[in-house]
Amino acid sequence: MSLFVNNLASTVTIYILDELFNKYGKCNITFRGTYAFIDYIEEKDATDAYENLKGKIVEGQMINLEWNKHPKSEGL
Repeated sequence: MSLFVNNLASTVTIYILDELFNKYGKCNITFRGTYAFIDYIEEKDATDAYENLKGKIVEGQMINLEWNKHPKSEGL
């Protein structure tokens, strides 16, 4: 399962994202500055992260969290 997170503050780093998302389960993070893709192996981990982090304030800015419409497992 894959999540798309955007509206990231300019002060957000890969380390901050790693700390936020890895506590819900093992995941791979592709960080692109103002957005990132979070790929979980387990669907339950992705669901837990989504439910707990959607709308969270990170580095003073509310993140936007969505289900990724084009996960890597589909070749993108």
